[in-house]
Amino acid sequence: MVGHVTIGTNDFQRAAAFYDALLTELGMIALVASSQEQVDKIHAKALALGGTDEGKPGPRGDGFYGGYFRDLDGNKLNAYFMA
Repeated sequence: MVGHVTIGTNDFQRAAAFYDALLTELGMIALVASSQEQVDKIHAKALALGGTDEGKPGPRGDGFYGGYFRDLDGNKLNAYFMA
């Protein structure tokens, strides 16, 4: 599993507002969640902030629970929890 990514943007202020609001749910830059419920919450908040759904949260096999979404610039992200 990748531990670090670089995300580009064409509108820094818009992206900053999106990530400032989204990442307050985690308190860190990595999108590793502490529970399945937190994955659900992160995914829902990303959509509420204007992101788009790329895969509703759910089990993806072998203890991996994740939800996929795109940010305001179309970057695809994943919040996940390993059980």
